[in-house]
Amino acid sequence: MIYQRSAGVITDDEMMDTLVHWNYTYGYVPTVGDQPMDAYAKGSWDDVRRAYRRGLLSDDEWDVLFDSTRTPRQAHRAAARG
Repeated sequence: MIYQRSAGVITDDEMMDTLVHWNYTYGYVPTVGDQPMDAYAKGSWDDVRRAYRRGLLSDDEWDVLFDSTRTPRQAHRAAARG
């Protein structure tokens, strides 16, 4: 979606509308039993973070997306803590 906007295929508003309403997955460290593995399983939110770090999202766009995902991100962190 972000790359489609960068290529001019969709507008800024179309991208943001899609990303704000996206059902994101969040990365985690897998475990075997109760032992964490030396790995990280990416989620779709990691792609958004990477796009921001690469300059593909403006600060304002990032702020909107970060704020719109606050509750699910907090729920994910709480569930990961057990």
